[in-house]
Formats: sequence, structure tokens, C-alpha cells
Amino acid sequence: MAASAADLVTALPLPLREVLAEIRDEGFRDRLERVFSASAQVIGKLRSFDLIRFESETADTGMDLGLLEQVAPVLMETVGQINGVVEAIDGSFASGWTPSGSPGEAQKAGRTIEILRERSQALRADVLRLGSQLRTPQMAGDRWNLLDSLQGARGKLRAGIGEMIVDAMNVFADVSRSDVVPEFDVDIEHALLLRRTLAKLLVALRAHHERILAAPEGEVAVLIDRLCEVFTKLTKTQAWFELRAPDKREFIRFREALAELLIAGAPRRDAAAAVEGFLRFIELLTPTVSQREALKSHDRACLAELTAQLERAEAQLPASVEAAAKGVGQAAETCERLYGRDEELDRFVAGLKKNGPPPAECIESLRGHALRLLVLV
Repeated sequence: MAASAADLVTALPLPLREVLAEIRDEGFRDRLERVFSASAQVIGKLRSFDLIRFESETADTGMDLGLLEQVAPVLMETVGQINGVVEAIDGSFASGWTPSGSPGEAQKAGRTIEILRERSQALRADVLRLGSQLRTPQMAGDRWNLLDSLQGARGKLRAGIGEMIVDAMNVFADVSRSDVVPEFDVDIEHALLLRRTLAKLLVALRAHHERILAAPEGEVAVLIDRLCEVFTKLTKTQAWFELRAPDKREFIRFREALAELLIAGAPRRDAAAAVEGFLRFIELLTPTVSQREALKSHDRACLAELTAQLERAEAQLPASVEAAAKGVGQAAETCERLYGRDEELDRFVAGLKKNGPPPAECIESLRGHALRLLVLV
């Protein structure tokens, strides 16, 4: 059964609905809700792109014209989804339609309509550009590049719709992405999962590298085989879904290298070199993931909360060291939400769990980490 208009509006983030509720021009508000509801649906559909079904078991693939036929339905689906948003804007705010609210509100409504129409044209141009790009022979020559282009374009379109909502609502109130963009909290959750997974993988790879260097030649194959199992499990997780196509290609290339090492008897020097090389890749990838817009927004909020918690804990020191220590514990929990953002902070927080320094020293150290990271976010 199709969802009612009321159900669709309810699916919008609460802060967005609150701003909409303040608009007195009922006709304009209803039309804006219709556009945002259509946008929310498309944001969800663009996220659910199942890249995995088009992936290859090998990192290097040759010409594959058949891949274009496989991807064509996804391209058409993407075009249809974007056209749905464009049609919602065109249908709700047809040429000649004018708001009927007070002069001040009508002026804001007019500016909002201008933003929606401008973004509508930009979205239409972006999706046409995507279609032209994917049909070039160069794309058929490399599966991973084609998937990267499709994945990146859908992400850009999704972000563009979110920016449209933010800019439209900023005409009426000072809002952020996390306030009004549908599914922004899901983006944060999945990005955090990927960052934590990469951080844990980095720890595991370093441990494997040390074991390989120390193990007798005859035991290296066992360690490599265990590492292959780790990667097999990873491909079945949400974190794998969140990886970009070029990064997946590097994972698959490493898995292929591990298989070749096993065939060759897993000589220790070659095994150690392969693991060390992939380690360097993960060390570069993890901070890149932290630059995703959802994580930057999340990290800024966490660091602001951490700073406030440390100020409260410091204020409690003269009266009660125990209360200050409890405040430090709460600050450490906030740092857990930043896991994978900074290795120095991760190591310090891990030390707090074992036998941390007195509260005053903890507060000073955590404040130093927070100030350092605020500059980088």
C-alpha cells in the first residue's frame, strides 16, 4: 500500500518538520513538504546502490562491454530517481505560481523557490553528464573505474539533494546538515562503522606483520591463511559496502597477493613486504575516510562535547576528586565515538581503561588532544 503524504512528511527529520511548521503560508508549506518528501525518498534509494553485485573477484579486469548492459538498469534507475525530485519541484512550483503569505514570508518563499529551481537544473545536468560519461569506451575498459564513477556520481547527487534542502531551509532558520538532511544520521553511523573497522584492521595487520617477522619459515603460511580469513569475513560486512570502488580494488589486489604467497610457500620476506605495503595503504585510507562530510560534522560535535565535559570535570576538582574522575570517565566515553580518528587519542583512551593518571592530568591531556584535533577537523 502506498504511503500517505502524512507518512512521508513524518519520515522527514524532526528539526526539518519543526522549521516547516513555523511557515504560515499553508499552500507554500504543503508544496515544500511535497518536494522534501520526494527528496527524502530519493536520498534513501541512492544510498542503497548494491555495488557488490557488479564487482569482480580480480583486481585487474580487461575490456567488458557486457558490463555496460549490466549497469544500464542502475543508470536508468538513477535518472528516474533524480527526475522524480525535479518533477516534484517543477510540479509544486510551476512557472507563475506565487506564495500568498505576508510580505516578509513571501520574500523568503520566493528565495526558497529560486534555490529549488536552480538546484533542479543542476541535478538534471549532473545526471545527464553521468549518462554520457558511463557510455564512453574508456569506462567499458575497466570495471572498477566504471563502478567508481557510478558510485561517486550517485553519492554526489545524493549530497546535492541534501545541500538543496539545507540551503532552502537556511532561508527560514539557521540549520545544519545533521538537522535537516534525511538519513544523515545513517550516513554517520555507517561512516563510523567503516572507520572503526579500518582502525581495528590496522591494529590486526601490524600484529600479523610482527608475527610474520618473528615466525619460523614453516609457520608463515598459517599466518597468511588466517589473514585471508579476515578478508573473507570483511567482504560480508556493512563496512565492505561502505568502501569506495578504488579502495575495494586495493583490498582485492592484496587478497590476490596473499593467495600467490601461499602457492609460493609463503616465504617470510615476501609475506612481510606484502603486509607492510598494505599497511601503508590502510594508514592513508583511514584519515581519508575521516574527511567524509558526515564524519567531519560528527567529529566537530564530539570535540565540542568533549571540551564542555572537561570544563565541568575541572570545575569539580576542588570539591570532589571522585566527581571529577566520573566526569573524566564520561569524557573518555565521548572519545570512544572518535575511535579511529586519531591514533594518539586512541592509545591514550585505551590507557585510561587500564590504569590512568589522576583526573587533573587526564583533563589536561584530553584537552590537549581536543585542541589539536579541532584544528584538523
